[in-house]
Amino acid sequence: MVDNFPEIPGYEIKRVLEDGMTNTIYEALATASDSTVALKVLKRSEITDIRSLERIRREIRVLSELDHPGIRRILNRGEDRGQVWIAMEFLVHRPLREKESGGPLGQKFSAESVFRLAKDCLSALDELHSRNILHRNIKPENVFARPDGSHVLGGLDLAKDPESSAMALSGTGWFLGSMAYAPPELYRNEPISFPGDIFSLGLVLFEALTGCHPSDMEPVGPDFECPQIPAALPPAERLPGLVRQMLKADPKARPASPAVILESLS
Repeated sequence: MVDNFPEIPGYEIKRVLEDGMTNTIYEALATASDSTVALKVLKRSEITDIRSLERIRREIRVLSELDHPGIRRILNRGEDRGQVWIAMEFLVHRPLREKESGGPLGQKFSAESVFRLAKDCLSALDELHSRNILHRNIKPENVFARPDGSHVLGGLDLAKDPESSAMALSGTGWFLGSMAYAPPELYRNEPISFPGDIFSLGLVLFEALTGCHPSDMEPVGPDFECPQIPAALPPAERLPGLVRQMLKADPKARPASPAVILESLS
């Protein structure tokens, strides 16, 4: 059987890592550097006309300028015979939850681990928000661990500038992530903005603290009330209270920014 992989100059595609609605991600060898990369190739259905192509080019350029240890790095980008591609950092370690499982994390993290997880993800999210970029797809499958134990926020193909009506690499719609991590304002037909990312990250941290999803992997709905979270040991003793604030149903009642949460943790 011959694999029907696209031909991208300078890259030798090895296997499919993920096949999504808007793109396919491959494990590939960058022949010039003899290094492994994650090669994201946009599906042709995403490029409907010159305006959509220009939008995609602009948004890839913005994402390529991100330089933060907690954000998956874009190494190269290009176009070939109508195909738009992005070469990204290949993350060898597994995400917090495999995409196929569909269930909660199933175990609590240690106090030290959940504290580092929170700080790494909040720092990465603060970098995005400071550049006016929404993530809109925060979930355990998009949080990866590096060999040194630090964490990387991935899944940026759904990122969006909240001042623009154009979606970054994602098609149309306000929220295209997992419904189990969608904020309550989605169910009230309200726009998703920066507080929505804070809520989604709060759900991930709730799982890391408790080992379970607060609504058993079901959508939280418009009037969500966060359950009590057991006390945590140092250095994460402040985290349960902060997570409950992040999970307020009213976006205005949540912490104003990831930086505010980070300051409260320190």
